[in-house]
Amino acid sequence: MKHLPSGGQRLLLLLAVWGVVLAHAQSPKDATFLSTLGELREASYSDKAAIVERLSQTGHSSVRAVLTALLEDRLDFRNSDQKVFIVKSADSDPLELIDPVSLKRAGSAPADSMTKIETTNALRRTLRTTVAHFALSSPDVAVRWDAAREMSRSLDEPTVALLRERIGVETNASVKKQIAAGLALAALDGSDSKARLEAIATLSHSISGDVRNRLALLLDKSPDGSFVESDEKVRRAAAGAVKK
Repeated sequence: MKHLPSGGQRLLLLLAVWGVVLAHAQSPKDATFLSTLGELREASYSDKAAIVERLSQTGHSSVRAVLTALLEDRLDFRNSDQKVFIVKSADSDPLELIDPVSLKRAGSAPADSMTKIETTNALRRTLRTTVAHFALSSPDVAVRWDAAREMSRSLDEPTVALLRERIGVETNASVKKQIAAGLALAALDGSDSKARLEAIATLSHSISGDVRNRLALLLDKSPDGSFVESDEKVRRAAAGAVKK
């Protein structure tokens, strides 16, 4: 004859069961985040940009990781239950799965049992800007510095606008200097000679190979022998900065 558990044992059992229930319960924010994320599965390329914007506005702590995964072709869904996962590496088989909410390991799956959520060049441009915005707002100084450096390597209007917005509120001197360098590189492509000279003065203090290579381009000549940079003052300033 089986013995029924005592009152204390029953209480422990109930607490254990309740703990499991709580562990699997989703907060409203998690539920909204996952629901919006799931829309990416069937969305058209034009609709995906709007979904990315909605995801970025959820305020969820996993937004940056998920959007970075989408940018890097590492956001898949499982064919059997349509659940979306981050994959650690898109080139492995089996794929190592990461839960998009907790960002914890969630087992593995054969590559052919998963479907990649596709992107386009236009969507990737949107994603780069969105991810950079999150990175520039990070409380981690190293993350902000890396973000500013990476943005300086692929400057476009949205990126420059983000850098201009951030430099006014950035408190770390090193990050601020990196942002200033990015804005100076952008100014080199303008037509205002005064602004370009000021940009060269800013960049002359940089030891970055990327910066020096960009300044050296101002000294190049066209096939017909003329200088690529027509303004002599700008060429002289660039030459002086490169020699430092």
